[in-house]
Amino acid sequence: MYFIRPFGLTGGVGGTLLLAPHASVRVIEEKMIRFLTVLAGDKAQYFKKCELNASLRAAEIEPEKGVKFLQHTGILESASAHEEENSPFSKCALISDLGAATAALQSSLIADGVNISTLCTPDSIPNEAFQDRTLFVVALENYSSQVIRDIYDSCSNLNNIGFIQAYYFRHEFKIDGLFMPSIGSPCHFCHFERWRSRERRSFGNNKSSWHQVVELLSNHEKTIPPSIPLTDCDRHFSAQILRRRVQQLVGIPINRVHLDSFISAISADVIRCNVSSEPIPHWHSCSCTKGVW
Repeated sequence: MYFIRPFGLTGGVGGTLLLAPHASVRVIEEKMIRFLTVLAGDKAQYFKKCELNASLRAAEIEPEKGVKFLQHTGILESASAHEEENSPFSKCALISDLGAATAALQSSLIADGVNISTLCTPDSIPNEAFQDRTLFVVALENYSSQVIRDIYDSCSNLNNIGFIQAYYFRHEFKIDGLFMPSIGSPCHFCHFERWRSRERRSFGNNKSSWHQVVELLSNHEKTIPPSIPLTDCDRHFSAQILRRRVQQLVGIPINRVHLDSFISAISADVIRCNVSSEPIPHWHSCSCTKGVW
């Protein structure tokens, strides 16, 4: 099975410019221009090998040369080879309350080759979402530790699963490092307690600190919103960062990244638009250090 990434074509002097993931090149051969014009679009496509070869022959292009050209420019990749060699997951369950940004994230992930088996809000997760070999992506604008705890509990008997939690802490969009119970990586609560500890050390008992707000809302089992009102632009900025991490894990990535790099957490400042990453160790008192999650 071949995966065709979205690409663009634009006219120019001396030929047509192909705007592709790995290379932008000028195409002068009329047969290839016609073939690419028919193939072009803003959505990802899957082709069986025989189907793509037949399309190339119909355009009077030698299949072997056509496939090599598409691979060189980053338009074509073998989807089955990627799944077998690189991804521990076969599908993604997207659980989000980011509103309209969720739909945009879904369509982008599908274009990235992600098999989204479930799309739902945190308060309406269907039972069929909980399957083996699933990457659970939980994106929360209004943070709730209980939502994440309930998802963990529902997955306790599943195999080959992983979790990516994304949420707002103050004016930062946080994406936890990949939590895979089978490899013993830090869970969400290791990350969240690390952020709370830093806030506590920085501001102590200052009643106006974000730490105190988190304490108050947590004690009353309330959801925790971002510290600033979010616009749709803020949500789409956050969704784009999350998209690239999910694409690398369970989609068809543009660049290969070793699985170890996903143990690092990402912090994106929504005000300054700075993005940084750092490895987060286990929180010393978290139950996941004892194999209980």
